[in-house]
Amino acid sequence: MQFNGCYERTLDAKKRIVMPPKIRDMIGSKEFVLFAKPDEDCLRVYREEQWEEITKSLLFVNDGVDRTDLQRIFFLNSENCEIDSQNRVLMPSRFIEKAGIVRDIVIVGMGMRVEIWSKERYDAMINSISVPDKISLPF
Repeated sequence: MQFNGCYERTLDAKKRIVMPPKIRDMIGSKEFVLFAKPDEDCLRVYREEQWEEITKSLLFVNDGVDRTDLQRIFFLNSENCEIDSQNRVLMPSRFIEKAGIVRDIVIVGMGMRVEIWSKERYDAMINSISVPDKISLPF
């Protein structure tokens, strides 16, 4: 199942967010991987099995290429997270800072992943998107 939808949340005083039920159900377990891609202003959420596929296909290919730097980028900027019994996720401080999250959050389903944005950065990103007058959809 693909992630979709847009949900507004608030970071509580203990740096937790309540995961939206639809997103939580689509994750399919209590655990997931949080990834802070260095060139993005948001955080990415991947199902654990997706993360394993991504890392195996990109980082552990036996083709003679040294992938040590890429492995560092992936693993230093990722963390396993867990949804607690009250459907909250404790957000690691370094990720909160990287995403510029102060209080208000937007969680967006993006197909194979979820993105977590600070409300301010999300609004700026949405306002910067230019949509052509006519969009040709394949359906």
